[in-house]
Amino acid sequence: MSTNVAERATWRKRTRIEKPEEHAALLHPWADGCHGLVTVARRTDGHWRETRLKIPDLPWAVRELAGAPEVYLSQNRFKGPRKIAHLWQLDSLFVDIDSHKVPQWADKPPESIWELCKEVLEDQGIPRPTLTVATGRGLALVWAHSPIPRPALPRWNACQRRLYEAFKPLGADRGALDAARVLRIVGTQHAKSGQLVRALTPTGDGWDFDALADELLPLTRDELSALREQRVQRRAQKPAEPVKPPRRLFTQATLWEARLSDLQRLLELRWWGTLPPGHRDRWLFVATVAMSWLAPPNVLGREAWALARQAGGWDDQEAAARLRTVVKRAQMAAQGQTVEWQGRAVDPRYAFKTSTILEWLDITPAEQREMRTLIGPDEKRRRNREAHQDARRAQGMKPRAQYLSEAAERRLEAVQRRTQGESLRQIAQALNVSVGAVQYMLKQGTAQGV
Repeated sequence: MSTNVAERATWRKRTRIEKPEEHAALLHPWADGCHGLVTVARRTDGHWRETRLKIPDLPWAVRELAGAPEVYLSQNRFKGPRKIAHLWQLDSLFVDIDSHKVPQWADKPPESIWELCKEVLEDQGIPRPTLTVATGRGLALVWAHSPIPRPALPRWNACQRRLYEAFKPLGADRGALDAARVLRIVGTQHAKSGQLVRALTPTGDGWDFDALADELLPLTRDELSALREQRVQRRAQKPAEPVKPPRRLFTQATLWEARLSDLQRLLELRWWGTLPPGHRDRWLFVATVAMSWLAPPNVLGREAWALARQAGGWDDQEAAARLRTVVKRAQMAAQGQTVEWQGRAVDPRYAFKTSTILEWLDITPAEQREMRTLIGPDEKRRRNREAHQDARRAQGMKPRAQYLSEAAERRLEAVQRRTQGESLRQIAQALNVSVGAVQYMLKQGTAQGV
């Protein structure tokens, strides 16, 4: 169990979380460091306000909000604004159950809804959540897990969809699936119902994310890797020969997450975080395409407009006009629609080749050295050479320059010993080589004028 998970597990000793600072410390313990920012959001006088905080500042900030209405906290951490494009790490899985929207459960107290949730957990084989919160008009179930970086977002999204499908009959909110979601804080107030947000259960253990995902998803990571390897072997032209799987087995989601990271790295390297005029359209278009493979379609527009506003200076109207087709295609994919391409029905979302993106954005060889996936053939060959060299060194093989230097020294020693009158056999014994090798050394030495 990681330090983060162990820290969260100690909260199980408490009978129940009652204060905002306790809730915040469970989700974002200071023990795992101060990386990333969290968002505390409030709705006051009809206005939505967000405040970004460092982890050490979080406890005292939420302590002042005890009893205040309409207070929310991000479940994950970010490098800047609360957007998926700025996601730093993922800390929790969650499901927001709006039971008041389901007629048959609308009048049930939260304790009764929790009993129904326990039945779902048992029937579906889902682990108990770390925390169950009565939000005032429903429940929030939270599974705190070990921190994982943004590249794990596709697998995290799959877990979120699994939880949503399980609790959908109880009123699970489809709009509360994205990693940038905020949920209500224990010890604050639900303005419409007048109810205090409270924990229904004592806190349970935190989870290692991989272990939790294995419990939720139909295939574990090892099983999925084995299945992909089998598919590679079946597609091989010569099935009799052993086929090595590719070094990186990307899905569309993991590929586009890596490309989005590369695009953001390019933004920092070339333009210091802000796109100049003349370079906005293509970068924002490709970045939004990447987001369409990562963000739920109901929040893609919000995420895309925010990215366009921050990186390109576009207002929402201009962003909507330029990026509408990307959002529309993502919505089509969510509805199960397909488009025809070369006689096949394929996902309607854009799927560009790496070479196309390199050409569109004119990514230079020097910039490609900083990328993970947006690299051309020359950079691939360079990385392969380095990988082979590292592998040879790990096996005890000497670098070529060192090998040539030592060979020259041995050749010089062979020539010197021969000029001193030693026989070929004596030289061979001294250098621990064969007589034929000595003859070759002397021949090479003569040819090189030694």
